[in-house]
Amino acid sequence: MFCNTGTKVDLRNSSQAPDLITINEVKCLLEETEAKDYAECSSADLNSIETVCKAAVQVFLDHQARLKAIKEATNAQSSCVIL
Repeated sequence: MFCNTGTKVDLRNSSQAPDLITINEVKCLLEETEAKDYAECSSADLNSIETVCKAAVQVFLDHQARLKAIKEATNAQSSCVIL
């Protein structure tokens, strides 16, 4: 389980970075990698950084809930490691 994160989003409409990945390319990447979420941020915008952090926490919490459901259903032990 993971969340892809796009950085330097403030450059998307700038001539300084004309080769940034497009939203359509992001959607294809999400399907290929089975990522659970995608969030963009810029160091110039603290709200976007908060959005990325919330997305990552939500992916973790969703994963923990799935593990708990599997454990209860199978009565087996599961673990999760955050790197």
